[in-house]
Amino acid sequence: WSRDGKWIYFRSDRSGARQIWKQPFNRFGEAVAVTHGGGYEAFEGPLGKTVYFLRDRNSNELWKIPVAGGAAQKLLDGVRESRWWVTRAGIYFVRDRRVFLFHEGRAPREVLTLPAPVADGFAASFDGSLLVWGQTDRNMADVWTGTITLE
Repeated sequence: WSRDGKWIYFRSDRSGARQIWKQPFNRFGEAVAVTHGGGYEAFEGPLGKTVYFLRDRNSNELWKIPVAGGAAQKLLDGVRESRWWVTRAGIYFVRDRRVFLFHEGRAPREVLTLPAPVADGFAASFDGSLLVWGQTDRNMADVWTGTITLE
């Protein structure tokens, strides 16, 4: 969702390659390509003027592009799919079990060590004060036995 609630961002290969697009929420109007050099996962910035995105599933590169159009700019390496979130406080991302906070123009700062690796998904509140993630605490299996009577 855009910050003003008027647009929905999504990934599509309708142009022949995966890109980030935006569509008016009211569905009146055409979808508009936001990225042109690849786009896989995206979030609009807190002021609604920038879209932050990963180019593809395996690149682990965080990029930004102006919502109004323009050239994309690479910001950071080591950001993985479903392991980052844009907030008013900055961009949180997870590497291994460590959570970092990134502000443009500064080095990422470690803010938290998680008790276990993120299993799937990571999110944060808009103000950046609450982090939520999925983790596997136990991965267990039971062994069962049975008796067979042979004739």
